[in-house]
Amino acid sequence: MDDLDRAKDTELLYRQQGMRNKRPEGPRATGVCLYCEEPCAGRWCSIECRDSWSEEQRISRGASLTT
Repeated sequence: MDDLDRAKDTELLYRQQGMRNKRPEGPRATGVCLYCEEPCAGRWCSIECRDSWSEEQRISRGASLTT
């Protein structure tokens, strides 16, 4: 086994560890829109609600970083 093989194996281990530690992307679906609270199958009932929710989250994260 040469240096390139060891480097490839090390990279693979780091990638696998990163995938295990990956945080879920966004909140789970609850049966109601996370923005307007209307019943829906997914997390949001419309693209507009999704975008509005995302914008509010972005603003609240920005505000918490500055305080």
